[in-house]
Amino acid sequence: MRSRLALAVVLSGAAASADVYVPPIGSSGPPPAPRSLRATTEGVVVHVSPGEESPRRGLVARGQRVPYMGQAWAPGCAAPWYRVDPEGYACGEMFEPSPEPAEALPQPAVPEGRLLPWAYGYARADGAQVYLREEEVHTDEWDHELDPGFGLALDRIVSVVGRRFWRTRRGRLIRAGEIAEARPSEFAGVTFGPDSASAYAWVKSREAYLHDRPGRSGRAGAVEVVGRLAVLPVVEERNLRGRAFLRVGPDRWVDSRDVRRTTPTARPADVDDDDRWIDVDRAEQVLTAYEGDRRVFATVVSTGRALRSTPEGEHRIWVKLATSHMDNFEDDEVEEFYSLEDVPWVMYFSEGVAIHGTFWHDRFGDRRSHGCVNVSVRDARWLYGWTLPVVPAGWTAAFPTSRQPGTLVVVR
Repeated sequence: MRSRLALAVVLSGAAASADVYVPPIGSSGPPPAPRSLRATTEGVVVHVSPGEESPRRGLVARGQRVPYMGQAWAPGCAAPWYRVDPEGYACGEMFEPSPEPAEALPQPAVPEGRLLPWAYGYARADGAQVYLREEEVHTDEWDHELDPGFGLALDRIVSVVGRRFWRTRRGRLIRAGEIAEARPSEFAGVTFGPDSASAYAWVKSREAYLHDRPGRSGRAGAVEVVGRLAVLPVVEERNLRGRAFLRVGPDRWVDSRDVRRTTPTARPADVDDDDRWIDVDRAEQVLTAYEGDRRVFATVVSTGRALRSTPEGEHRIWVKLATSHMDNFEDDEVEEFYSLEDVPWVMYFSEGVAIHGTFWHDRFGDRRSHGCVNVSVRDARWLYGWTLPVVPAGWTAAFPTSRQPGTLVVVR
């Protein structure tokens, strides 16, 4: 998915709210240092050093209690600048000091047993009418319509004038019958351990047929049938009559044309032995995460289609967002618009092109996106935690710094 760079919340400041500590009457000496700081404003901007002119480090979500690590005075804030990270300061006007220890959740916070932080849905084939307030439902004066397939982040079902509506996370109301709830794929990639196979392959069609010897393919004579996206450890490759066959188990061979597989690539020249970097193989539709020369994770993905190809070359993650709204409303040349709210675990690496979680399809292994690298929500969550810059608990965005440059992403 290619974003229109609607990242205003990340690139602009948040309104201040006065929640500054006032010492009680009759007290002497400075107040005790707080142990934590509770964000009282949504999207509190964190800077690399004290002062509003300092580069942005990230954003803290409202209500999250982050650690207090000291303070300093600098222009742009009537209160002290609180240190909330080894490389981050935020204006004290945006926080409520607390004697309690820091207690923040990784963002977006996912309830136990769930794949996603909240429900998602799509406007059905006839579109959906959007009401901004309950009063509009009573008068049946809806505000606007959503095109079929537009994605929404959903809060809960409510009853208005005896009818069921979805309330979205932005407070809008849509008739429940006009929304199809998303059913995200539970697919996940593989991690490489000491005992892992040297390579893996994933079935790319509805099913693949395994044979007891190389050189055979198709249903006839197959000894086993495996379904789409089944993962197969590759232990040997043999070329016969110009075709490659992969041994994926004892007396089990598969035609390489029926799978997507990991293909090792050389470490870029500017990557050190223990540096983390990502390889995106567009031909195989496979993403591989490396630490130096060592593969640590691999999965199948969906990159951009022909007219919206994922940009080739070496890039670095320039911002990580807990969620991001994505649409193409500013692209005058498109034939069809799309809009997706709160896409989770987003890692932008080339302007508005990102690696991100995908709840609207499970066609991983096929080119499907508008330029981004679509991965399953399980894989996106893993990659979001593994890549640099680190996003501290309670933060909804993080920019790279000199100490934490963004992870290198190689697209080939």
